[in-house]
Amino acid sequence: MRIPDSAAALASAEEFCERRFPGRESMNCYLVIHPEITIEGAYVVSYLAREGRLGGAFPVVVDVETGACRFVDGIAEYRELKNRSRS
Repeated sequence: MRIPDSAAALASAEEFCERRFPGRESMNCYLVIHPEITIEGAYVVSYLAREGRLGGAFPVVVDVETGACRFVDGIAEYRELKNRSRS
């Protein structure tokens, strides 16, 4: 399933997260396209707390070609993605 835009990426990430964290809405967070990380061929989606801060879960990577979702694999990958995005 090809992901045509950020709205579709958010919907895919929402479905992915709901399967892994049922009832997470009670944590007072919502999903947004990550403000600092970009990856060629993917969207990066993060939890944002209602107060405007990034939440505690690792971001979700949504592949544009397949629609497959995965969590960023730990702090090392998260830092590497942030550093690569700044270049």
